[in-house]
Amino acid sequence: MKRIGGLLLVILGLIVAVFGIVRAATAEESTVVEVTVPGGESQFIFTAPGVLEMVNDTVAVTLEGEGTVQWALATTGDVRAYVGDAPATEVTGLESWEAASSDTVPGTDEARAAIDEAAASEAGFVITGSDLWLDSGSGEGSVELELTPDTSFEQSLIATTSTGQAPDLTLTWNRPLALSNPMPVIAIGVLLLLIGALLLLSARQAQQDQASVAKSYRERKERSEAETSIMPKIRGDESPEELGVRQSAAEQTGGAFGAGILPAVNQELRERELSDADRVVLPVADEDPDVDPAAVDEAVEPAVEPEGSEANAPAEAEQAEPAEGEPTEVESGELGADDVVGEAAEEEKDWRALWNFKWGTPFQKGDEDA
Repeated sequence: MKRIGGLLLVILGLIVAVFGIVRAATAEESTVVEVTVPGGESQFIFTAPGVLEMVNDTVAVTLEGEGTVQWALATTGDVRAYVGDAPATEVTGLESWEAASSDTVPGTDEARAAIDEAAASEAGFVITGSDLWLDSGSGEGSVELELTPDTSFEQSLIATTSTGQAPDLTLTWNRPLALSNPMPVIAIGVLLLLIGALLLLSARQAQQDQASVAKSYRERKERSEAETSIMPKIRGDESPEELGVRQSAAEQTGGAFGAGILPAVNQELRERELSDADRVVLPVADEDPDVDPAAVDEAVEPAVEPEGSEANAPAEAEQAEPAEGEPTEVESGELGADDVVGEAAEEEKDWRALWNFKWGTPFQKGDEDA
């Protein structure tokens, strides 16, 4: 899971970082906005107040038409008064960054006729000589100029030609772009890349640890299953006597060394068959040489009872049996010395057993390994 997550974060971080770098390298501080308004059938073309500085403070103006193209810059009120009832096209603003919005005023026939009559003269229709204009100019066929209108009051541009027809008007601005700082995007991409790399490194370390544990377990298993033996050291300069002693010891111990010589349980050692040399003969108490063994055996044999003894046996048994309520001989009499010693030994055993003490000989304790 760490490996997959780390790989995804590395890829995502690379994409984000590259996107931020490319955006920072290719970002433009400004872009060009250009719109064109045809003159059409109008005799004048002019701009509404605020259009010239709508995108930027400076605007590039291009006028194209037949004959001598004439333009003038004046207040909006003076421009409207000069146009009067003549057919005119008014540029009112921008529909988008590629198209402008405009209104066309058809005008009156009298105003159109007056301008046509002036255009038919030898000098043609001329507007540059009026004292209403703040600035004016003309050019044959086309005019290109750059204007920085004063924003403290309303200004408008008016244009026409010597033939009495409105020229085509093109307005061009450099639109500044609000560039976002690409560094946060690049930093986020680098951070994601580092996190992904750490996850991949952690996954690799975990895999190595698992492999190391598996290897150690496998090695321990192989060592536990392997059969090992200790080979005795053999010197080449041993004498025949030393060699015989060593071989005899190896035969007796089975080639084992140290703790391996004796069995783990000493029962086998106790139950082994002893040789005559290993047997221990306990001495018997001194016998009287004057005593005849046959006489001793005869004295040990029980004496023959008389015939009347069997008849008197039941009576003696009945007489020996105590009456109901009477104490027995053991109860009424005193205990013997052996009985006292036995009871004291039992009490001692019980007292020592409470404190988990060992008592008695190994045979009394019932220890089989003694």
